[in-house]
Amino acid sequence: MSSEVRLGNVSSIDYENGLCEVTYPDRDDTVTEMVPFLSRREYMMPEVDDLVVVLHPGDSPEDAVVLGTIWNKKIKPAEGKEKIFRKEYCNEDGKAYRKFDANAKELLDFVDGKKILKAKSLEVKIGSATVTISEGGDVKITSPASITVQAASELKLTATTLTASAATVNITGAGGDVVVSGKSLVTHTHNGNLGKQTTPPL
Repeated sequence: MSSEVRLGNVSSIDYENGLCEVTYPDRDDTVTEMVPFLSRREYMMPEVDDLVVVLHPGDSPEDAVVLGTIWNKKIKPAEGKEKIFRKEYCNEDGKAYRKFDANAKELLDFVDGKKILKAKSLEVKIGSATVTISEGGDVKITSPASITVQAASELKLTATTLTASAATVNITGAGGDVVVSGKSLVTHTHNGNLGKQTTPPL
């Protein structure tokens, strides 16, 4: 029994079982049986005609395993630079991949050239607290405990409608004002008193 390593081209693929047939052009285009891909429990099948390395550990032609694809004239590194680590999630370069730039110390996910964390939405969950950003841009923060927003300088809230609802509302400030429909909470006045109902704020 002798082991042999060969180069061949993928000729057909069994996606469900992670198998493929390989054709050897240097052996009169002989074709293997359906043989498995080395998986490491990661699923990414090649394309037909991809150049692959095949290990034949024994004499039987069906006794083989595809070790993987190799760089060649057809398939070249999409971003060949020192200290760049990149994993493609599609057979077409640049469609979906994760990249670690050791120079910039950045870990980034890309889909169709856009930096993202998830293709259509983002959900970050720690314990029972959740931050969700929908595809439409809605942002929702949910927590069974407290949520604190703290700024050393100015905190601005701007929206078409601002709604606050709670069993208890506490607003504390050393200065400032609340103005609604042009009426100041601090400086507004009323006409009339003498124990009777006053007019609305002026």
